[in-house]
Amino acid sequence: SSHFLLEAFETLTHLKVSYGGLSGTRKPTGQHENLVIKVPNLESLCLSHNLLKSPRFLVEMSRLPFLLKLDLSHNKLSTFKHHEDRLPNLQQLILSHNKLKTIHGVERMLSLSSLWLDNNLFDDFSIISGLARLPEVIDIRLTGNPVSMASPKLFRIDFLDLFREKRMHLLPR
Repeated sequence: SSHFLLEAFETLTHLKVSYGGLSGTRKPTGQHENLVIKVPNLESLCLSHNLLKSPRFLVEMSRLPFLLKLDLSHNKLSTFKHHEDRLPNLQQLILSHNKLKTIHGVERMLSLSSLWLDNNLFDDFSIISGLARLPEVIDIRLTGNPVSMASPKLFRIDFLDLFREKRMHLLPR
């Protein structure tokens, strides 16, 4: 019966582990929590509303070559740096309601088409300007960040202008 259960995990394409109390830290035994079971066909993974502080658990994500959507919202992540190469095919990344102050790592995830960064701690426009280098992105959410709240209308104009400059060469002449 346990063999059958393992086979069932191997055929999963969507997995939601919200409100699971996952922290991604080491257990007293010295082993990391196993956040990703052997699910090689996983396309969508939701780890929202947990206690994740560090993206170290993403090391295991390299075993998920078909992962297209990752929801890490409502955690305590403060960085995504050095782990972007673990998710080369990811199209949607949800990092809303975390403690991010920088986009380091995220700006190099070139397959992203949707990126939610709302309600984080971005407080300077220069910090998020690298998002304009994402060639496939069509949906970015940044509301609720200090940088967007001071003057929402001016922020929107500046942000759209940033993308216009980076994509001007794509427009027909």
